[in-house]
Amino acid sequence: MGGEQSTRRHPIRVSPQHDPKTVLIALQILSWLHSLRPESGVRKHAPRPLYVCISGPQGAGKTSLTNGLHRILSSPPFSLKLAFLSLDDVYLSYEDQLALSKAHPDNLLLQFRGDPGTHDLPLAISTFQAIQDKTSQALRNPRTDVKDLTVSLPAYEKSAHQGRGDRAPESMWPRVTCPVDIVIFEGWMAGFRALDDDELCQAYKASCDDTNGHSRRYPLEHLSVLNEELKVYEKTLWKWFDCFVHIDAEDYNFSYVWRKQAEDEMKAKGKAGMTDEQIKDFVDRFMPFNELCLPRLRREGFFGNNSGKVADGFEGRHLQVTINIARKMTGHRLI
Repeated sequence: MGGEQSTRRHPIRVSPQHDPKTVLIALQILSWLHSLRPESGVRKHAPRPLYVCISGPQGAGKTSLTNGLHRILSSPPFSLKLAFLSLDDVYLSYEDQLALSKAHPDNLLLQFRGDPGTHDLPLAISTFQAIQDKTSQALRNPRTDVKDLTVSLPAYEKSAHQGRGDRAPESMWPRVTCPVDIVIFEGWMAGFRALDDDELCQAYKASCDDTNGHSRRYPLEHLSVLNEELKVYEKTLWKWFDCFVHIDAEDYNFSYVWRKQAEDEMKAKGKAGMTDEQIKDFVDRFMPFNELCLPRLRREGFFGNNSGKVADGFEGRHLQVTINIARKMTGHRLI
């Protein structure tokens, strides 16, 4: 596969702190960069960054993964400039989320941040566009003042308003100076695609027939509202991505265990943490769209269509990495 071939071009000195799946993904990103942005390299940059999306369920280790990718890719011999953005960074502001919940008072999935419809897509897109524009500007005019090549990356404060959350003040946003080689975006539902009406009804019926189904706990019309919102993500944000990495848990219900582990670790450090009941309530809200959308992503890949065919020119741009409950890699393939 592409990642295996790339090891010969891009040797990585593997240390005990490098998780095998992080190394695999780093190699694959380097391979994609080599093939899609051949002008990139040490002290050289392409006019458009490589936009990479990383998707994985809550608790799968996406933050640790992106930290590991940064350590590998930004260090010699690669010395690449990276920018990172998370779906969590572009939640609606507190006021906008409050307005959304009031507009749908009976829809439990829109009362709190997390699901489709609760993100500021124009903010994410304008950030991507700013990175691209200023990267291009830096290459056209190398003498451009550094302050004119800086992009602020949105940040979100989850503890604000008694845990309801709010966008952090812009003065607290991290900044990146262009040119940028790779933009990495991660999120739990990143890459999910909406179902058509018949598919949604069939998936909902299957959930209702399953005593462990997640979607069955909510009215179909409420799920339909979020499914319509997901179409906007497809038409606007998803189209930015050149390549896709899917961290695919053998069972997405592992998120309940992973969330509890995180809360127990916080409590062990003397910090406040959620009760078991609160953990279940928190994770429950994300489960319907895992149940509805993951089968297609697993089957067809991010660049595939309903017939299972990958769009011309996009073959091999989706890396699927399967992990077990210990977050250890148990398999991988290119789609």
